[in-house]
Amino acid sequence: MTKVTPSEIPLDQSDSSKTSWGAKLADQMYFALVNGTDADETFDAAADISQNTQTLMQSYGRGVAVRMGAGDDTVLGSAYGDNIAGGAGTNYIDGGDNYGTTPNGSKAFDVLDVYVPSGATPENTATAVAAVTVIPLDGSSTDATDKAAKGAGYTFKVVAGSETDYIKGIEQINVRLADNSSSFVKSIGLTCSVNEAKVSDQNSYHLAWVNGTGGDDTINLSFDATGPNVGVNALLSSDVTALMLANHHGAWVDGGAGNDTITGTAFSDNFRNGAGNSKIDGGDNVAPDGQRGQDTFEIQVASVDAMNKVVVSPVAPGDDAGAGYTWMVTYDGTTNTGAGHQVDYLKNIEGISINETATNTGKWIPLVVNVGEVQLAATQPDPQHPTLMQQGNTTVPLANQMNFAWANGTTGNDSFSVASDVSTTTQALMVANQRGVYVDLGAGNDTATGSAYGDNFSMGSGVNYVDGGDNLGTSPWGGKAQDALDIYVPAGTTSALTVTAVAAVTVIPLDGSSTDATDKAAKGAGYTFKVVNPAGNEVDYIKGIERINVQVWDDKNHDGQRYYSNDSSNEVTFGSNIQLAVGVNEAKVSDQNSYHLAWVN
Repeated sequence: MTKVTPSEIPLDQSDSSKTSWGAKLADQMYFALVNGTDADETFDAAADISQNTQTLMQSYGRGVAVRMGAGDDTVLGSAYGDNIAGGAGTNYIDGGDNYGTTPNGSKAFDVLDVYVPSGATPENTATAVAAVTVIPLDGSSTDATDKAAKGAGYTFKVVAGSETDYIKGIEQINVRLADNSSSFVKSIGLTCSVNEAKVSDQNSYHLAWVNGTGGDDTINLSFDATGPNVGVNALLSSDVTALMLANHHGAWVDGGAGNDTITGTAFSDNFRNGAGNSKIDGGDNVAPDGQRGQDTFEIQVASVDAMNKVVVSPVAPGDDAGAGYTWMVTYDGTTNTGAGHQVDYLKNIEGISINETATNTGKWIPLVVNVGEVQLAATQPDPQHPTLMQQGNTTVPLANQMNFAWANGTTGNDSFSVASDVSTTTQALMVANQRGVYVDLGAGNDTATGSAYGDNFSMGSGVNYVDGGDNLGTSPWGGKAQDALDIYVPAGTTSALTVTAVAAVTVIPLDGSSTDATDKAAKGAGYTFKVVNPAGNEVDYIKGIERINVQVWDDKNHDGQRYYSNDSSNEVTFGSNIQLAVGVNEAKVSDQNSYHLAWVN
């Protein structure tokens, strides 16, 4: 075999930190380029690269780019991140180690580029791409060449047309088009790949993006926040863990197919996986000051029907596979496990986001009470007394905001209290502006305690306890604040049935006349009314509530989410209003010429 001579990076004669063309060495991905011929050739980075360039590679943690051409070639890469292409023939490629980083600070990895012909039609190209196969050398092959390659430590056999590559020390395969563009088509991960944010991107919601393989991966992103091993993680660079610790931002993880085990960072992470039974631990969810963190499990489905078949349930006692995990997710409308059923187990995950890709319809399933809070605008007229909040790309006055926090519950038994579950920063804003919260705790036997201002509650099916607290302050339009309970009844198949469901909502004073033990206990705890919604399987014991709003919900797209609009897609309409205390609505100053300036119910 013929040795290939590499071209090595030339230095600026007056500044050894730069190339001869003036660019920084730190910005270069590779420090040597290798171009072979169609002969049978060999390249060994340790033997064929000069000592000076190897010293630079070690200092900067950068590897080499190798294009061997056709022929039966052998390549031994560097100890850093290399990019290697074998070409037609039978090739043996060892990527070596993958120390160092990319120019943007990400962990380095070794890549094999495989080229397929660009077909006359997209279908021809797709066929060529699909024909690229990656076969683990697991000892099952009876082929003599495969057995010899396995014996020599090679781990995969890659076949692409007339090219066969036996590889080891390769973390990723990129399939590209064999034309002038060398366009990237797809990536095949052999080990987990990591892309990391630069220091300039430290305010990104995620600071690392991790992709698993099609096999069974173990992805562990946890690391110590203090002590001798602070920031040390096998997948993440010390640069990015330092950014995470400083900014309290986490990672995005796509485990891919396979039975994966994934552990997140101590910050807010997002997780996604493919076919297979995975176990995901979100870890902690520390957030920047003034914010609330959450770990989210993302599910993508092809239809609303598939979305509605996603079932989230607590891990059952005796479920050995889910031992130590909190939630089980299944995808076929059942809670069946075993062969033929995909099952994912979750813990330390605060919510599940389901997205139907065709129409971008979505569903949010909270796994803990999730609290969202108003976000102040970065720039304020008077920073000591904030008056502006951020709403998308614009800022709006805080005075126009009805609620300063929003709590969403789960299908389990939830508890929410403004005093303990809303940040002190937002509580201070509530005091300054005299505005309350909106609480929707969903199904389950829930307990909610509001603020000293006007709050809205929606409790859902179950036996619930609601304390509206005081009702100081005003609404955005100047009316006296009230605490309100929203009751939802399902739309009937006829208007008469809907009217019946609305009328069936009853409000019963807890005046001591009831002999029911639960009623008596509620009265003893200071609750003043019992609200019964038969159509919604809901019983609410309430106090500090001034108004009940009965609303009709027609779930037109059957996604389990209430949708409000001003057109025919609207799902919620008014049913009735039940006043428990005198209600006053007042005119704004701009309406001072109205015939009446207050309306009392």
